[in-house]
Amino acid sequence: MATLVPNPQYTVWGASDSRGPSGYDQVVEWYERLQAAGRNRLDYVIHRVVADRSCVVTEGDFHYAIAGRHLDGVTATERGEVVRPDDYHLISHRTTVLWPVTPEGLIEGEHIYSGERHRVIRRLGAGELPHLGPIERENQ
Repeated sequence: MATLVPNPQYTVWGASDSRGPSGYDQVVEWYERLQAAGRNRLDYVIHRVVADRSCVVTEGDFHYAIAGRHLDGVTATERGEVVRPDDYHLISHRTTVLWPVTPEGLIEGEHIYSGERHRVIRRLGAGELPHLGPIERENQ
């Protein structure tokens, strides 16, 4: 939070139900919810970075591990595997993020453009990609 302006503004556009938090307290709550769900343990495979004095833009694919019970009615992976509630699945989505920056180097927030809904790629095997998802996965 020390890298953000006092009143950061986040917006989420595109294929997402989130609108993003507004203000310091909402941003803290947003990150706390992401951390509690293990969504802060992810890979962001960046394909492109564009930067100037007032903004950094990243484009890439986010990858998460999410339990089937949290996939809101998804019944099969893209590979045709049945989604089971206690199994973790590799989730991916393409996203572009604009990070506006003040002259002092503080981030004003994030403008997140999601070009697609989360895709349920495949089931993860025990011990596979343990750095993704909730911390408890590391011990499985």
